[in-house]
Amino acid sequence: MTTSQERIRILAGGSLDVDNFGDLLFLLVTEKYLDGMVVATGPFGWDMMSILGRRVHAYTPLL
Repeated sequence: MTTSQERIRILAGGSLDVDNFGDLLFLLVTEKYLDGMVVATGPFGWDMMSILGRRVHAYTPLL
């Protein structure tokens, strides 16, 4: 249960690099339905500004 002060975050994990269209599509569709709650994560951090307009975070530090 969350209070009104807590923000729900969902880690969307996958490869999320330039060669993985399926994971990129999964992220974009998931974000559409879970607006503002999804954090893009992968096994390593990547700068995906040119494709996604954001950075993909490494999931280990976030867990």
